[in-house]
Amino acid sequence: MVDVQPAPAGATAVSRATDQPSRSIGRRASSIQIRLAESEQDIERLIALGPRFIEESRYRGLPFDAEKLRQAGRRALANKGQFGVLMAMKGDEVVGLLLAIVSEYFFSTELVAATTFFYVTPEHRGGMAAIKLLHGFRNWARNRKVREINVHITSGVHLARTDRLMRRLGFRFIGGTYAMPVGKTGI
Repeated sequence: MVDVQPAPAGATAVSRATDQPSRSIGRRASSIQIRLAESEQDIERLIALGPRFIEESRYRGLPFDAEKLRQAGRRALANKGQFGVLMAMKGDEVVGLLLAIVSEYFFSTELVAATTFFYVTPEHRGGMAAIKLLHGFRNWARNRKVREINVHITSGVHLARTDRLMRRLGFRFIGGTYAMPVGKTGI
C-alpha cells in the first residue's frame, strides 16, 4: 500500500487516484519525492542526467544527442495520457527518472504500460528513489487502466541487484533482452 503525502510547494506528483498536482508518493517519510515532469525546464533537467547514464551504462560508446531527447520530452509533455515522465526529487535535485508509455498489446486492445528508461543516480541507489519511482509508475499506469506494467532494464548496470529489488517489490521475471552488436562497431 502506498501512502500519499503532501508534496513541496509547486511540485506535481503522481497520486493514487489522479495525476493531479500537489501529492507525492511514498511509503514513509523520506526526502525523495516523485512528481511528473510538466515543463520544458523539467525536460532540460532530465536531459542533464543523460551523460551520467550513458557513461556508466553499456551505451557509453554511443553519441549522446540532447536535441533528440528534448524532442522526445516535448512529445511526452504533449501526450500525457500515453507518456509518463516521472522524476525522483531530493529537494531541487533530480536523482532519478522513469519514462513510461502506455500502448495496446500487439495482439489485443487491452493496455500495457512499459518503461522506456529507468535511472537512479549512483549516490541514491539503495535508498527509496527507485522504490518510489516504481510505486509512482504503478499508480500512473493504474490511472490509465492498464492490465499490467513491464519494467525493462537494458543498461547492463547492477543487473543482479536490480533483479532482487524487482522481485522484492512483487515483479516476476518473464524473459530477457539479448543484444548483439551489428553495424559499425556495435555497442
